[in-house]
Amino acid sequence: MWRTYLTAWYRTPAVQNWISELVLNTGVACGTGAETTEEMIGAMTDCLAESGYAAALDFSQAFDRLHPEISLRVLTKAGFPMQLIHTLRQVWTHQHRIMEFDGERLEHPLETGQATPQGDPFGPLLMAVWMVAATNEIEAQKTKTKKQVTLQKVYVDDRNFTATSAEALLDRKQQWEQ
Repeated sequence: MWRTYLTAWYRTPAVQNWISELVLNTGVACGTGAETTEEMIGAMTDCLAESGYAAALDFSQAFDRLHPEISLRVLTKAGFPMQLIHTLRQVWTHQHRIMEFDGERLEHPLETGQATPQGDPFGPLLMAVWMVAATNEIEAQKTKTKKQVTLQKVYVDDRNFTATSAEALLDRKQQWEQ
């Protein structure tokens, strides 16, 4: 039921418009009409041919590291519908997980509110919100340096970028590590 409810919300024009405004001109792919993986790869390949250097980064356990309360504050600040914020808070901060392995099940469910639930329909959107914020911060820093990153594309937690020098790639990697 939860997935059906959230998927219905996700598909509303209000949420789709919010997504479009959020990710506009950021290089972060999310939502209906987003740049496809093939389009991103094509753009990266073309830019690599011109720039000469490329890198790809991936977050380890990305969704497990998205703390729900912080995520909800970010969504609120970004103007996400408050009715949905309240619903997400109830689900994300009061999770009960049934642990099962090799036919054995824990007697009592585990309770947690410290991670975004795996498979949540809003998981990719939530990751995009975090990545847009990080991308905007990094792009703001870019103007302070003469090292040239020529293209950056972000899809969920994968960050890909091209540059005119190895030094620029390392600088961008360090920016993402902050």
